[in-house]
Amino acid sequence: ILLFLIYYLIKKYRKVGAKIKIVVPPHITALNKLQNLKKQKLWQKGELKEYYSELSFILREYTEDRFIFPALELPTSDIIKNLEKIDTKILSKLEYVLIKADNIKYAKGLSLEEENKESIENSIKFINLTKIEKNELSK
Repeated sequence: ILLFLIYYLIKKYRKVGAKIKIVVPPHITALNKLQNLKKQKLWQKGELKEYYSELSFILREYTEDRFIFPALELPTSDIIKNLEKIDTKILSKLEYVLIKADNIKYAKGLSLEEENKESIENSIKFINLTKIEKNELSK
């Protein structure tokens, strides 16, 4: 019985120690999703609403994970208010994309090819300029 108990405890604690959770930084996840969005070529196929919906979702999800507030549930104006501490040049990149996405999604607006390219470029720039640095991750 004693041997069985020792065997059981070793098995139990070995499983607990083996569960290591790997945390992927939000900027890595968001940049990967943006690359996948680029590969889908939605706006080139005329699927502007889907393109901007996905782009907006990626940015909101990144913003929520990076700055720890419910960006997925907030309107664009409230997201911008929550991020007022960020440099206005950086924030303007996010604001440009989210407002453009809102116009396409809700007002059925149109967008030029250059604006579509600029939207994804601004998204990538925003993420790269606000990403968590390695020294911040270790805190």
